[in-house]
Amino acid sequence: MNDSTDSLSNFDFNKVSKQGKFLKFVAGQPVTVRVLTKDPVVQEREFEGDGEVNISTKFCFIVWNFTDERAQILSVSGKMAQTFQRIAKDEDFGSNLQKCDIKISPEGEKLKRTYDINVLRHSGNEKPLTKTMVDEAAAINLDI
Repeated sequence: MNDSTDSLSNFDFNKVSKQGKFLKFVAGQPVTVRVLTKDPVVQEREFEGDGEVNISTKFCFIVWNFTDERAQILSVSGKMAQTFQRIAKDEDFGSNLQKCDIKISPEGEKLKRTYDINVLRHSGNEKPLTKTMVDEAAAINLDI
């Protein structure tokens, strides 16, 4: 079959796919979020690799995704969760993670993916969360 006449192989699903409940990163497409959860849900999963049982730990936060204008769940590694912890404790950022907008820029694919994480300074023009935004985020239950 010739790929130039095969519309399925050339179709860009990113144009029609809708983000789900979980925030998914795409290399080269930064996302700006506000972390709303102070107590993340910790998920541990066992898997076998190289003949050993390994444990994968993920931390789940509710975030407001300013890029897609919706509340979502952000599931991250311990390393990114530690970055959020440092921001939350840093007096330069007001010692309040819930008042900081964070830009996460993913690069690379799969196991080679890296994330550049930056706190955005707003010089007093902080993006306010509306009641609608807060209500949408409150409707997400991390314990399910």
